Amino acid sequence: MPTAKPGAVALPPPPAPPAPHVPPLQSGCQPSKPQPDEPKEAVAAALTTAAGQPRVLSLSAGGTDKLPPLPVNLVKAIAWQESGWQSGILACDGGIGTMQVMPNTVSWMNGKFGTTSDARTLTGNVQLGTQLLDWLVAYYGDSSFGGKYDLSPDPATGKTPLLDLVISAYNAGAGNVHYNTVTDPTTGEVVGSLVIPNPQYVANVKALMSSQPWNKAG
Repeated sequence: MPTAKPGAVALPPPPAPPAPHVPPLQSGCQPSKPQPDEPKEAVAAALTTAAGQPRVLSLSAGGTDKLPPLPVNLVKAIAWQESGWQSGILACDGGIGTMQVMPNTVSWMNGKFGTTSDARTLTGNVQLGTQLLDWLVAYYGDSSFGGKYDLSPDPATGKTPLLDLVISAYNAGAGNVHYNTVTDPTTGEVVGSLVIPNPQYVANVKALMSSQPWNKAG
């Protein structure tokens, strides 16, 4: 499992937008379709490929972080929650395509990962979306979990704090999602608590990770 370099902690993100991103399937307005959707098989392949790429992140404080591949079912679930895998959709708040990439995320992620992805293409869109997930894993993993990027459940408690933070922040913005720790003065035990503004979104994505409705969709 990759470990963050000493002192190489991802800096806080830009200020969060005044309102969180609302996926088209949850929005009251009607999104547009500036281009046709790619076949679901093509979307599935693109998501799988993007999830499986280990990436190197350039840190604002200098240096780099090596990130492991993302869980495929996490990437597919985020994309399903965001758009139902509709690659040609444009949301009312500006979210683009399959992973509902926001316009200001494009240059931000391309700069962090040294890429030139275009959110209007299927390949570019899923690259940018998975790059954002990777950035969130690094941000919370480095700042709150000692450089550990393990998204699997804790063997003792079954809880998934890092995964929950990453899912929440993909939708609400990292500036609105926090991990706080308190040390018990008697036992010295460090107890963490999550500040998540969109628990239903997190629950939906985790349910999709388990049910995988894309395997049943026609």
